Amino acid sequence: MRAFLSCLVLLIGSLSIPHLSAAVAVGSVAVYSDGRVEKLLEQSPDGSLWEDARKRRYRRSSLPFLPAMEVQDFPPAEGGYIQTVYRGKPENLKPYGNAEKVLFSLSQKKIKGGSLKRFWRCEYLGDSVKKVLGEKRDIQSFECQRFTEHKKTAALILRETRTISYSVELGLNVRQTVVTAKGEKKSKLIALFSEKKATAAKIAKLVAKTRK
Repeated sequence: MRAFLSCLVLLIGSLSIPHLSAAVAVGSVAVYSDGRVEKLLEQSPDGSLWEDARKRRYRRSSLPFLPAMEVQDFPPAEGGYIQTVYRGKPENLKPYGNAEKVLFSLSQKKIKGGSLKRFWRCEYLGDSVKKVLGEKRDIQSFECQRFTEHKKTAALILRETRTISYSVELGLNVRQTVVTAKGEKKSKLIALFSEKKATAAKIAKLVAKTRK
């Protein structure tokens, strides 16, 4: 716990298409039910940059159904990757475009060398109103499937299915379910603190509850 608190102190001290709302200002800290803690370092119409308690950084697109487009380990030389869309137009998916479903491919280049291709199929599931952080909020829902290509036959093999709930008001993914061959993982947003209210003790208490 002492080491975790030290990481939180470092985290808290460091500093088109729909994007993060004014309610989520730079410096805000999000806490999730799976124990993740992330601080917002930058935001723009194109996306946002977050840092977790271990100082790993994630650059996310303003399209909420896309995976992290850049991941940087700490220290940077330890690893990470950058992803780019090289085929397809994910921005055509509703409600940003007119398509019910989109197919697109990502090229992932690893910082330590090497690359791979990932194939995605995403579908817009519609709008709803759900309770998030004690308030009813407009939610957009998506389902995305990730495939890899068989080395010999080139057939696509399903590797992962994600169901995502995105809060229009907050500009954040507030609930996610990921299903792989290893099982199912769920997470939801359980707290969102402004920079002034994000104390290490308060966050550590919340994280401890998620681990019980």
